[in-house]
Amino acid sequence: MEQQSKLTNLIEIVRQIRFRPVMYIGDKKISSMYMFLNGYRFAIMIHKLEADQPVTMAFQDFNDFIALKLGKNSITHGWRAMMIEHCDGNEEKALEFFFETFEEFIEHIHKKFK
Repeated sequence: MEQQSKLTNLIEIVRQIRFRPVMYIGDKKISSMYMFLNGYRFAIMIHKLEADQPVTMAFQDFNDFIALKLGKNSITHGWRAMMIEHCDGNEEKALEFFFETFEEFIEHIHKKFK
């Protein structure tokens, strides 16, 4: 597998889901995306692929990135809960907010790995 495809695998998956969330995660809720990503990260871990996936490894920092963006304490809030709270309990709005902030996070990670 080429290095570029290793770097963009998670990115491309999230971008695919953004355009057809119901097809991939069953609905348009942030909680479903959260569960999907937990499953993805678990699969990466059990297949020992994480060391080859810088973006996937960096995703563990996503919680802190969101906490900083929203002015929250990352220890007491998970990224999903912070986004739902930020969107006044609206899970669909929180999912769109996730996609927007995920793109910002990817830009941040690419700068970090340069």
